[in-house]
Amino acid sequence: MDREILFRFMQCETTPQEELAVLNWLDEDQANQHEMDRLDEIFNAMVLHAPAPAPRRRSVFTLRNVCRFAVSAAAMIALIVGGGYWFSAWRIKDFSSRMLTVCAPEGQRIHTVLQDGTQVWLNGNSKMEYPVAFSGQSRCVKITGEVMFDVAQCPGQPFIVHTYAGTVEVLGTKFDVLADEANDLFSTALLRGKVRITTGQNETATLIAGQYADLQNGHLVTRSIERPDDYLWPDGIIALNSSSFTHLAAKIERAYNVKMELQCKEVPVIKYQGKIRIVEGLEHALKILLADTDRTFEIDYETNRVYIR
Repeated sequence: MDREILFRFMQCETTPQEELAVLNWLDEDQANQHEMDRLDEIFNAMVLHAPAPAPRRRSVFTLRNVCRFAVSAAAMIALIVGGGYWFSAWRIKDFSSRMLTVCAPEGQRIHTVLQDGTQVWLNGNSKMEYPVAFSGQSRCVKITGEVMFDVAQCPGQPFIVHTYAGTVEVLGTKFDVLADEANDLFSTALLRGKVRITTGQNETATLIAGQYADLQNGHLVTRSIERPDDYLWPDGIIALNSSSFTHLAAKIERAYNVKMELQCKEVPVIKYQGKIRIVEGLEHALKILLADTDRTFEIDYETNRVYIR
């Protein structure tokens, strides 16, 4: 890591990208933290003991001067060591209080990696708030919308996701959370590991891999995941694994930021089973969705509406 960046980091003058790079560098190896502590000491010494400009003069080395220097050096070392550890602790506390926000626009997906190595995927129209650095006894984030996590192992520091409906506590795992307060939707699907869900009513449920829980009439209901392909959206894939038009239409609406309206008396019965790559476009997705049905569609790009006839 460039020392110039590290010194600017200690003076809070780095860009957000440089700051994240430094934090990731610190987590890569314990030796990096030791180097940062050493630079902290140098930085403190420079700040606390920078001499005022004075005319240059020839130095005279006498026993008295040497003794003075030794006493001053000892005091400086004690001050630097204590100050260095205090400064490091203050930096960590300061970072943990700084909150960042990442948002995925409608019809798009975002992948990011947190300071602890946790990977996060945000579906369209979703948001996550998180600290620059995790400290204390837990790692906490807050989300709205649909977010998938692949949580890095960190013994003794559980990962906790806050939503409008409650919290999801993680013990090193991969899971999907849907928290749509506007439509009163909340669910958690566990793909790997173990999670504990606690609602605002203090109702709890513990999931194992292959299970999901959602809120029904204000209560958690736990079931087995019947359609694992529902959670391929981070890879840009819509799985047509259901005959329910409503279920699949909601996926397309989220993927392409459109609103689908039925202008026919009967709801179409989806017959095609397969996968749609989102990158191939809305028109392609609708053609596959309505394949082998007698329904047609019209797209109004100005209003982002799709009419099914």
